[in-house]
This record gives sequence, structure tokens and C-alpha cells, in this order.
Amino acid sequence: MKRKGDHLQTEMYRKPTFTGVYLHWDSLTSRKYKIGLIKCLLNRIWRICSDPETRSLETSRTKSILLKNNYPAHVLDKEITKFVANKKKLESNVRNSIDPNDYEKGATDVPRKVCYIKLPYSGPNCEPFGEKLKRLVEKTYSSVNLKVAFTAPSDLSKNFKFKDKIIEVEKQSLVVYHIKCSECNEDYIGKTERILSYRIKEHQSPKKDKKGNYISAVYEHHKITGHKIDFDGIKILDRADSDPKIKVKEILHIDKKKPSLNTQINSQTEFRYNVNIVGSKKKK
Repeated sequence: MKRKGDHLQTEMYRKPTFTGVYLHWDSLTSRKYKIGLIKCLLNRIWRICSDPETRSLETSRTKSILLKNNYPAHVLDKEITKFVANKKKLESNVRNSIDPNDYEKGATDVPRKVCYIKLPYSGPNCEPFGEKLKRLVEKTYSSVNLKVAFTAPSDLSKNFKFKDKIIEVEKQSLVVYHIKCSECNEDYIGKTERILSYRIKEHQSPKKDKKGNYISAVYEHHKITGHKIDFDGIKILDRADSDPKIKVKEILHIDKKKPSLNTQINSQTEFRYNVNIVGSKKKK
């Protein structure tokens, strides 16, 4: 951000560690994603740079960077010209203008349902196939707007895990855990998307809610009975790669083991309903 006369001017900033490496033109990826990268970078320039001269300078820099990533000059010139023309139309309120007689011509404001299909990308022939599939589906089902997305093929890096496996229980995250009382049969099952040690500290905290009840049922049991909770013997019952999945797994373990200290459902209610619905359908 710079001061220019009586106003502030915003410009692009790149870190000293910026390498200029983007999605390479020769990579095994759909062409529309490469064109999308060009549009994305141009759109960022227009959003950040407030001065027309700065926009022009940054556009030239971006073109130079993409040329080094093997993007064809004629493709860059075409997309830049098209992007700038569209921006000028928007500024002059020409683009996306609405004809007041559209409704009389049979226009409808009911949007078509957007549906997605994911296909593996194996080469340039995939894109014409995707276009043909889109036309066929939309011709057969006029109320559908089909979006074809391509996924990159598997590579060697996906078969190797470079991160060290976390052995310490308290350092793991996205887990379902089981806590037991050291002096009786009371127990508790919970989940956390954070590092488990942070959740354990909450179970050891005497915090209360607005009604004066302890937030943690585990701490409440310790406070009422004076029993010692076995925090050193916490067991990991399950793992997942996302919070929604770990919530479902938590409910399944609670329903199976029925831990005595799990008296509040809170945010798990929706998932419990879903589990019960699935269970009732299976019984039928």
C-alpha cells in the first residue's frame, strides 16, 4: 500500500521466497484448469491493484512468469484480451444487462439443477469426451446443468507417507477417545478434531456453564466423588480424516459401549438422529 497524492494506492506484493512456479502447461491436467489459473491470477491483479498503470505492469509480469511455466504466448494474449474486455463491459454496465421484455419472451427464473460428475484425466482426449457427455445429458434432461470435473491420475508420492507416525496418544488429533475412572466403573467417550492434550486439559478444568453446571462431565464426577480420573490411561478407540466423520464414529462408539458419563448430546444430536434413521431402515 502506497500513498499517492491525496489517496492510497494498492499494489501486488510477492514474498522474497516467491519462486514463480505455477501449474506447468505440460502437466497431465485438464486444459480448462490451466486456463482457470490464468483467469485467477488476472482477477487477483484487478482486485488488488487500484491503479490502471499498476494493473498493466502486473499483467505483464504475470504473463512473463507464465511463459516460464511453458504457457503458449498466443493463449496468454487471448485470455488476457478477453479478460480485460469483460472487465470493461462490466464497468460500463453493458455486460449482464437484463432485457425487461425477457419474461414476455418466455424467460424463466427457475435455475437448472447443477450436477457434478468426476472423471479421471488421462490425456487431451478426455476434454472432448467431457463436452460430449455434457451436451448429451443436458439434451436428454433439460433441467440439468452438468459440470464435468477431472481428477489427476495417481502418482508415486501418494503411495509414500513422509510424515512420521505420531505415537504419543496425547499428541494425536481427529480421534475418538475413552476415559475411565481409576476408582470405579464410570467412563466417558468423546471425540476431538484438535490435539488430544488440549481436550484433556478441558476435562481437567473446573469451568461451569451459565446454569452453574460443570462443562466437563469427567471433572464433575471427580469433583462429586473425589475419585481420580485415569488421564494417563486414555485409549484411542477410532480415527478419521475429518470432523464430520469423527462425530459419526463417536456416536457409534457411544451407542455400542454406553459410557455412564455421557449424559449430554449437544452438537451430536443431528448425527444421532441420522444413525437411528439408518438403523431403522436396516431393520425394515
